[in-house]
Amino acid sequence: MDNRYPIDNKDSNICYQDLTTEWDEFGKARYHLQTRVSLDEAIRQVQFDNERLGGRLGKGSDEVIIQAEIPLELWALDPLLKRAAFFREHGDIAHFTHYFKMFLDLQPQLAPDFQKRIYTVR
Repeated sequence: MDNRYPIDNKDSNICYQDLTTEWDEFGKARYHLQTRVSLDEAIRQVQFDNERLGGRLGKGSDEVIIQAEIPLELWALDPLLKRAAFFREHGDIAHFTHYFKMFLDLQPQLAPDFQKRIYTVR
């Protein structure tokens, strides 16, 4: 049984979910849920940040460097971000930074362009 559920939600970046069921020889079912997330909005925001803001917000001592534009759905679905969020919750900033950096290495289109990217651990 294959079911595709198109998502018609203007507030979400989820495109669709695909639910499949596999039956083994003992009659037990295994369910697989595949969720596709659109990154178009985040990529457009990163392009805007690069063109208009230079990847930074604020001025002077209030200046902040934008690390990435990540849709909220990815924090719940992506394994690297889930692991990073776990370590951030438990106060382990070094491991959070490690997994967050791994995610940005795999998804460079979600991070604004910089001459040098600095990861600090306090």
